[in-house]
Amino acid sequence: MDPWPIPQPVNWVELLKLEETGSELERIRGAVARSAPFGSETWQAEAAERLEMTAALSRRGRPRRS
Repeated sequence: MDPWPIPQPVNWVELLKLEETGSELERIRGAVARSAPFGSETWQAEAAERLEMTAALSRRGRPRRS
């Protein structure tokens, strides 16, 4: 396995067992469906830029009328 990119939390197994809230689960599912980075909006934008996948953050279809 690759080393952790950040210091490993002491309680990382307990963190894995935490349940997601309904809104968190929807955000995770949305990111998976769009093949987009998951995280805060700032982190998503930075990661998408770095990985050249900014289209994954856009909504599908035509822009809404204003």
